[in-house]
Amino acid sequence: MTDRVETTTPGGEEDDTNNKFLSRELVGSIPWAIGSRFVLFFVYLLASVVIVRGLGKESYGVYRLCTNIAEYLLIICCLGLNTALMRFVPELRVMKSKAGLTRLLTKTALSQAAMLLPVGLLLYALKPYLDDWLFKGNSHFLLLFTMVVLAGRLGRTFSEDVLTALFRMRAVSILAVVYGVLWLGVTVVALKYYPSPHTALLSQAGALFFVAIWGAIVLIKLLRGLDWTESTEGIGMRRVLGIALPRQLNQAASLITQQYSEIFFIGYFFVPGTVAIYEMGNWLPFVLITFLPMAVHKLFTSGFAEAYSRNPDCLGRLVTSYYKALILLVIPVSAFGAFFATDAIRVLYGEEMIEAGPVASAFFIIHLLPLISIPLGVALVTKEKILHMQPLLIMMIVVNLTFDWIFISRYGVVGACIAIVATFALTIPIRLYVVSRLIGGIYFPLRFFLKLLGLLLGLAFLFSLLVSSPGFVVLAALTIAYLVTYVALLRGLRLIHPDDIAEIREMGFTRLNRVLDALVVRKKS
Repeated sequence: MTDRVETTTPGGEEDDTNNKFLSRELVGSIPWAIGSRFVLFFVYLLASVVIVRGLGKESYGVYRLCTNIAEYLLIICCLGLNTALMRFVPELRVMKSKAGLTRLLTKTALSQAAMLLPVGLLLYALKPYLDDWLFKGNSHFLLLFTMVVLAGRLGRTFSEDVLTALFRMRAVSILAVVYGVLWLGVTVVALKYYPSPHTALLSQAGALFFVAIWGAIVLIKLLRGLDWTESTEGIGMRRVLGIALPRQLNQAASLITQQYSEIFFIGYFFVPGTVAIYEMGNWLPFVLITFLPMAVHKLFTSGFAEAYSRNPDCLGRLVTSYYKALILLVIPVSAFGAFFATDAIRVLYGEEMIEAGPVASAFFIIHLLPLISIPLGVALVTKEKILHMQPLLIMMIVVNLTFDWIFISRYGVVGACIAIVATFALTIPIRLYVVSRLIGGIYFPLRFFLKLLGLLLGLAFLFSLLVSSPGFVVLAALTIAYLVTYVALLRGLRLIHPDDIAEIREMGFTRLNRVLDALVVRKKS
C-alpha cells in the first residue's frame, strides 16, 4: 500500500481523508443507515405478519407471486443503471462536476421511465400464460396492480440510490422510515376492511409513490444547491454501459439463484399455498441475516469507488475488512435462526405457516453461501470488471434453472433448497477462480469464519436444549441472552485478535472502533 500522510485541518482536528480508507461523509452516514435499517426491520416484520394473517396462506402466496414478478421487472426497467450511479456519482463528486452529474442523472431517469411501457406491454402479452401457470385462473387485475407497484419501486429506488451515492444518508433514512411506517399503517387499515392481494398491492404502491415523489423533490433541491464549479467533465457512455449492462444480468442471476426462480417453479407445479410456505421459509432468514449488512451495502459500493479513486492499492484490504464485518454480523443470526426458526414462525405467523419452519431453518444456513460473493461483487464494480463475469453468470442461470426443473418437479420445496445448494457447489469454484484473476485475490478470512461458525452453532444448540415450544416472551429472552453470551465469548475466549480487526479499524469508523476495542483483549507487553 502507498503511504498515507496524516494532516490536520485549520481548526486543529485530524483530517481523515488522507489517513483512512473512507471519507468523513461516508463514515458519518453509517449511523443513519444502520439506525433506519433497524427501525425498518421491525416495520417490515410487522407488515409481513399483518399481511400473512390478514390474507391467509393461499392469498399470501398469490400476493408474493405478484411482488416477485415486480422484482424481475424492476431489474429490466433499471437497466443496471442504478449500479452505474453508485459507481460513478462518487467519482463525479471527487471531480466536483455538477454538469456531468446532472447529465448522468437525467439520462438515467429518462431511460428507466421509458422502460415502463414495453415492460407493461410484455406483461399484458404474458397474462394468459401467467393466469394458467401461476394464478390457476383469472388474475383479476393483479398484474395491473403489479405494474403500479413496479412504477413506485422504480421512482423510489432511483432517488434513494442517488442520495446514497452522494452520502446523504440522513435524507435516505428519513424517506425509508416514512415509507415503512406509511406502508404498515395503510396495510393494517386496508386489509381490515378489504382482505385481498389487490388491497395489499395497492397499499404498498401508495406508500411507494408518496416516497418516490418526496425523494425526487429532495434530490432536485440538493442538485440545485451544489456549488461545484471545478469541472464540467462527465462519465462516458462506454463506461456507464460497461457497468450497467453486465450488472443487469448479474442482478437477474442473483434473483434466480437466491430465491425467485424457485418460487415460479413451485407456483407452476403446485398451488399458491405451497408458494407461501417456501417464500416465508426463504424470506424470513434472508431479512434477519441481511438487515444490517444491506443497510451499508450501497454505501460501501460508493465508498469503495471513492477510496479506489484516491488510492488503488487499498482494494484488497477493504475487501478483507468487509468480509470480517459481515462475518461478525451474520454468523450469530444464522446460527441462532437455524435452531429457532420454527418457533419464530409459529409465534409470528400462526400455526397455518408452521410448515415453513424447517424450510427457514435450512435457509438460515443456505443464505450464508452468497456471503463470499458480496465484497467481491463490490470490488468488481469498483474495478469496472463486471463484463468479464457474464459468461459465468449465464452458466449459473442455466445450471440453476435446470436444477429447479429437475428437483422441484420431484421434491417440491425440498427440491428448491437442493437446487440452490447444488448450483452454488457446482459454480462457485469457477467463479472464485475468475474473480481472483480479475481483482488479485479472494481475501476471504476462512479461519476467522470457521472459528466463529463452529462456536456459534454449538452455542445455539445448547440454547435450544433449554426450552421447547417457547412463546413470544421466552423466545425474545432467549435471543437477548444468546447475543449477550456471544459478545461475552468474543472477549472471554479471545476470539478476536488485534490483527483480525486491523483492516476494520482502517475503515475509519470511530464508534465502531471503540466497540471493537472493548471486544479485543490485547496481550500485556
